[in-house]
Amino acid sequence: MNWINFRNYFFDWRKTAFVLFVGLIMIFPYIFLGEDVHIPVGDNMDSNIAWYKMLSDQGKIWSGPETLVQGMVKEIPRFSLPSGLNLELVFYGFMDPLNAYLVNKILIFFIGILSMYGFLNFWKGKWSSTVMILFALIWASLPFYPHRGISIAGLPLIALGMGYLWEGRRICLAFALIFLYSAYSMMVLAGIFAWSVAFMMFIMFCIYFKKWPKWVFGGFLFWLFLYLIQEYQLIYSYFIQNNFISHRSEMIYPGHEFSLVNVVKEITKGGYLGVYYWWGYLPLVFLGVFLGKIRNGVKKEIGVMLLIALILSFLSNVLNIPELVNFPGKLWPKLQSFSLIRFAHLIPFFVFTALALVMLEGTIPFKKILMVGLIALNIFPYHYEWRNMVNEQVPFLGYRAASFKEFYARDQYNKLKSIIPEAYQGYFGHINIHPAISAYNGLPCIDGYLQNYSLKHKNQIIKVLEDEIANNDFLNYHLKDWGNKCYLQNQKYPDEFDAFKWRDYTKIEDLAYDFDHLKNQLNVHYLISSIPISMDGLELVRKIDDHSSAWNLHLYRIQ
Repeated sequence: MNWINFRNYFFDWRKTAFVLFVGLIMIFPYIFLGEDVHIPVGDNMDSNIAWYKMLSDQGKIWSGPETLVQGMVKEIPRFSLPSGLNLELVFYGFMDPLNAYLVNKILIFFIGILSMYGFLNFWKGKWSSTVMILFALIWASLPFYPHRGISIAGLPLIALGMGYLWEGRRICLAFALIFLYSAYSMMVLAGIFAWSVAFMMFIMFCIYFKKWPKWVFGGFLFWLFLYLIQEYQLIYSYFIQNNFISHRSEMIYPGHEFSLVNVVKEITKGGYLGVYYWWGYLPLVFLGVFLGKIRNGVKKEIGVMLLIALILSFLSNVLNIPELVNFPGKLWPKLQSFSLIRFAHLIPFFVFTALALVMLEGTIPFKKILMVGLIALNIFPYHYEWRNMVNEQVPFLGYRAASFKEFYARDQYNKLKSIIPEAYQGYFGHINIHPAISAYNGLPCIDGYLQNYSLKHKNQIIKVLEDEIANNDFLNYHLKDWGNKCYLQNQKYPDEFDAFKWRDYTKIEDLAYDFDHLKNQLNVHYLISSIPISMDGLELVRKIDDHSSAWNLHLYRIQ
């Protein structure tokens, strides 16, 4: 990288001000709304945020693997949750959850800018800094999943580091970039797939150029070594301990019928890729190739990027057919639940690298205006916070989401906890409300959304729900085969755990639960429900209302 140009760019106050302005626009809902900001529920408020708060409240972020963590599904060993050596989780050790979430989002944005700018400058180095930073902003303003750190947003960073090692220069900087990516990405969710694809490309480069750069090979070893250190909790659970049998040992992915439509859809719209983006980006690449007067050599590079994206999408879809989806577990039982379809997480990097070549090489009218428009497109419709903030003022989504404050309902839970006898040492179950909310507020749960908990506990919950879910294939799969969502499901409102008070629900009048087992074997004497229940065996203790909450909470005692 030409660090002189890089330095000059960031000391150009106009360009720096524009970068900061875009960053400010992205986080504006947090500044303007505070705890009234809307944050995604799935894989965020229903899980990760509550996990991290549990660890922080109990002082167990950096505890040993066998330390028991209370909160969800009674208690789980520390190795069941993400490693405390990942930079994202470190934030939760020093600040409250909302600020930690925001800092994480800000860092992903700025690291995304710097990594894409540096990668483009290294790769070509002839474009104007203004055009490169605009494209870097297009990349960084995509709505990356926050709980995966820079697993996706930082892919240009790892490409830059490996590029330096390939050329045998800036070795210390290259290893520093690899260290940053490894410390701030999730190995299982994306990192090991990035490592695998990058290593395969390295082998092909070595064959094509007939050389074997030792520094690159050393970089791959360093990268893998750092993951093994960071994921010591996971390594311990898989290879060292023998007493804990995970529910994942019986996990069965359903798989899907292979379809070329799904292959194209995956490239075009994202989704399971760790980031959602506008469907028009791929057509924009093709349009730019045909109309942008791009040199043939650059067209070939664009073709290679799209071909890699197509191969990855094809591979992930083939690996998702029922005959292959559980293939790792057939090779080695410990890998029963290892999902190979996460190779798709690399697709956005290759699609947007192709787009970068189109934008930076093509003679496109009003190029800078178009790029600014794409940044705005990424932020306003696609970022959950902006979309729902606007929807609160001008309803257009057809639904209303809960804010951070409304979802976790701290004031309402303080009222609820004041009703519970101080001597109560049991657990709480939940009907149509996420157990993460109770865990966030310090109430121990019998249920929860977790990627790794004991098979024994799952079987206990199955015993409770056996009659309730007996004739429902969806709920049977959800608990028995998948099982990450260890919830107290019901037939009337299956998997509907966002039963907010502004929605209409009729009473639940029949729950075919084994209440004796729930009470006497699992020590659950109270159920918290967001929907009223009218049936023998459950006594309504109190309905708890709160204007700042998303829920109508009903506290029931099992008789």
